[in-house]
Amino acid sequence: PLSKLLETPQTVYAGFDPTAASLHIGNLIPLLGLRRFQLAGHKAIALDLPAHGKDTTPAKGLTLQHYVERVIQAVDAQREPVILVGHSLAGLTIPGVAEQRPDAIKALVYLDALLLRNGESYPEVAARNQPALSDVCTSSVSVSPDGTTSSVNLDKAKEIFYADCSDEDVEHAKTLLGPEPLGPRGEPVRITDHRFGRVPKVYIDCLQGNVFTPSFKKTMYTAMPCRKIYTMSTSHSPFLSAPAELARILGEV
Repeated sequence: PLSKLLETPQTVYAGFDPTAASLHIGNLIPLLGLRRFQLAGHKAIALDLPAHGKDTTPAKGLTLQHYVERVIQAVDAQREPVILVGHSLAGLTIPGVAEQRPDAIKALVYLDALLLRNGESYPEVAARNQPALSDVCTSSVSVSPDGTTSSVNLDKAKEIFYADCSDEDVEHAKTLLGPEPLGPRGEPVRITDHRFGRVPKVYIDCLQGNVFTPSFKKTMYTAMPCRKIYTMSTSHSPFLSAPAELARILGEV
């Protein structure tokens, strides 16, 4: 179990799924989690995905494989297997890494994230399981005129992402929210039982999250069995609102 692994120093990678002109909440959350692991004596790694953070790659034309390759570069640079934590849409990136580097991954942790089977895409699975997104999330997202990115109405950001977070954290996070490319999230996941399938997986369900609906998340983690399902009575952003509880859960996985 993960708790046994954490008795000795480990290398942890947290996947950043959004690609924007600057860091935003999708990056702040795993960064805070990495800091917790550092304080516990583990090695934490953060990196910019293509067109994200300080990376200047144009968002247009990006694919899911671009994300996966960037993470693989970081994984290959480590001397020991790593634990990958994917939050929200990063659930689309970490399975590709596990598929291509199964022996380099000790465990996958899906944090209130997308969890798809082989050949499935997010739009396809969402269409079959309506409503996949909360009403406020659906009504607050707009698509750019050229159809390449989507943005969230900042007036609804607290309600959607961090309803239980401090006002100070919310205001800071809102200044960092940016457009996210639509291309990668529309691609199907490509995984196999003999590679991805042998990597241990757990799911952490944030019960007060206002991005994916409870029924949609349950459908995903029922269709793709995990070693264990954990629940937290938090919003979509437990690294901000309940970091100590989240760290405790990770230590018990």
